[in-house]
Amino acid sequence: MVRREVSARTVGALRELARRAHTTLFSAMLTGFCATLWHYTRQDDLVIGSAFANRQLAETEDVIGMFVNAVVLRCDAGGDPTFAELLRRTGQTVRAAGAHQEYPFVELVRSLNPDRDPTTNPYFRVMFSANDALMPDLELPGCSATVYERDNGSAKVDLSVVVIPRAEAEPGADGRVDGRVSLLWEYNSELIPGELVGEVADAYLRLLAVMTETPDAPVGDADAMGPRVRADLLAAGTGPRAGRAARFADLFSESLARTPDAPAISTAARSMSYAEVADGARAVAELLDAGGAQGHAPVALLLRRTPRALVALLGTLLSGRGYLPLDPAHPADRLAFMLADAGVRRVLVDADTERLLPPGDWKPLDVTVLPAGSTTAFRSPHPEATAWVMYTSGSTGRPKGCRVTHANLDHLVRWSLADGSAHPSVRALASSALTFDVSVHEIVPVLAAGGSVVLVDDVFGLRSLPRGWCRPGSTGRRACSVNCCATAGFRRACRWWR
Repeated sequence: MVRREVSARTVGALRELARRAHTTLFSAMLTGFCATLWHYTRQDDLVIGSAFANRQLAETEDVIGMFVNAVVLRCDAGGDPTFAELLRRTGQTVRAAGAHQEYPFVELVRSLNPDRDPTTNPYFRVMFSANDALMPDLELPGCSATVYERDNGSAKVDLSVVVIPRAEAEPGADGRVDGRVSLLWEYNSELIPGELVGEVADAYLRLLAVMTETPDAPVGDADAMGPRVRADLLAAGTGPRAGRAARFADLFSESLARTPDAPAISTAARSMSYAEVADGARAVAELLDAGGAQGHAPVALLLRRTPRALVALLGTLLSGRGYLPLDPAHPADRLAFMLADAGVRRVLVDADTERLLPPGDWKPLDVTVLPAGSTTAFRSPHPEATAWVMYTSGSTGRPKGCRVTHANLDHLVRWSLADGSAHPSVRALASSALTFDVSVHEIVPVLAAGGSVVLVDDVFGLRSLPRGWCRPGSTGRRACSVNCCATAGFRRACRWWR
């Protein structure tokens, strides 16, 4: 159990706020609780249980027995209300619930008969109740005594808060009144850690103070976090500052120098060694230089899914430029929009795709036949230069482009190498469309590490590969690794593998 005290000053302000709203202290404190739950859950419809005394008749006040009945309070926190508006809604809810507090909760459940789990309450898992019953005066000869609340070591629901207003529960015999309110937070320790309950309780106290100081402020604008919690969250979301990552061009050059004859890109029909891929990439870079491709504008790739497309992609990156992947199967108006929106001036095509290029202020550069023996050196661009631009599907409107820098690319490669998904002996399946950013993870880090990229049309293209490529240990390399795949496709692929 977690215990907190609401200061007499805050309680006095809450009483005055409740008086002006023609409601009760309990409703005001419940409003703060709803605001707290909203801040932690972002749920507009909050269902909270409460234990009502159910002693509305004067004749029942002195009757021995348990009359308490559970009442369901449904709080509406939608529409970004102010604290004053939320208090008005909560007050109405409490009054309506109080008018029917004698209706047994068991009968309510039996009448509505909801689908339920016998291990949990059918309507609520959080409770907020008040206990303003008078505490007994302990008069013991020769000593003084104080009543302390204790929990019985069990939780009836996931979280239960009991409000004890001292002014009502413990009126002082000497006329002095304790204006504080005690809060007892009982929780299911198997579900909720005590540290989190303490954090929520502190947030509740802060929101009560905000509510009394600025009742007309929106609940969503209130700061529920304290300095320590904010510092912890910032620390959790901020890892150690990473230094500058090694450049992809340098890592690829190292792989080339280390294993020039190793397969870099493979399909079911053929393989290209690192030396062949490097020669092709240099030729693409030379073609871009000769074709007047500017470094600030991305180079579009209008190529089908072949090793030639990967060589064109690498040649663009290794020349210090960025690329915009285009799917030849996409409509011409979509291609034209992306080309214009990204500011493309040069488009790499081949004899098959040049006819698909829509007219515009861009020039095609044919990579069907690339000159051999190019000596163009790989270049390391400025870290903030564009590495690629990819567009959303446009299903909710016009497609939106996202620009990624070469610094981002270098950090992705470093992470992949550290993560172990890219290493010299890896044979990585490249099954994602080049217009999908996952394709970068399937290709670039693998070549930076000296591994082999296995190019297929999609994950079902595994059937086209030699059977041994999908089993560990073949030709000294591991089986094909899959970095990203839709669940349904992966299951189908696994059935085939078996």
